[in-house]
Amino acid sequence: MRPAFPILLAVVLPLFVPTAGRSQTDERLDAAELAADAGDVDQAREYLRSWLDSEAAARPDAEVGRALFLRARLAESVDSAEVDYLEAAIRADEDYAALARLRLAQLRLTSGQPALAVGDLDLLRADFPGSPLVPESWLWSGFALDVLGDPASACAAWARAADGPPSDPVASQARDGLSACAAGRVVEAVSPGYTVQLGAFGRREAAEEVRSRASATGTDVRVQEPDSSTPLYRVRVGHFTRKDDAARLAVQLRSDGLEAIVVSENP
Repeated sequence: MRPAFPILLAVVLPLFVPTAGRSQTDERLDAAELAADAGDVDQAREYLRSWLDSEAAARPDAEVGRALFLRARLAESVDSAEVDYLEAAIRADEDYAALARLRLAQLRLTSGQPALAVGDLDLLRADFPGSPLVPESWLWSGFALDVLGDPASACAAWARAADGPPSDPVASQARDGLSACAAGRVVEAVSPGYTVQLGAFGRREAAEEVRSRASATGTDVRVQEPDSSTPLYRVRVGHFTRKDDAARLAVQLRSDGLEAIVVSENP
């Protein structure tokens, strides 16, 4: 249904490296970024640890934000990366802050938090409307909205990202999404039904963890395998013809501490 998107976890992502203001920043941050881009993760982490321990308290927010962005790129856990990207999005200069917000959204989407991802991407466009990352933000909004079961909004987002030459990978992926929309594989004229989704994950282990936690409440939970419509493992409960019935179950599951949302079932 949607164009496949890369599963982004705590890995080095040198897809876009801002250059503004580098000449005025600390050489160890430059060295850390170069080491990260070269795949020398241990050396990059050491540069950052040393800089943050000795320099961060006396440095401007923009430099600290850059350091936190770099540390997030190299984080060994999703939680650590999420914390650092969020703070970098607040403290860094515009280039790094916009990129941190994009990476945060990608991380949240691939770790089963599509609603938060949509919010992050909306904030990126509101805070940095002139950023070169705006088209890519629309591409990822399309992915997140599709996961949330809102194909019409997903198609509209991809349309905002589709302008660009054939060599532009962002525009190319957006056009793939629009092709699916035009073929009717995304837009749902009549809903085939509803289900309650507890998360969508890039790793089966993460999906099974949520399934196990939900099953402990006495709920009959299933893990839906990746297929041609999505590369994610979806944790879902129930089959409903009426959205109101699904919504009541979602409220009950949220009271049990689960992140439950109502989505349309795939045909």
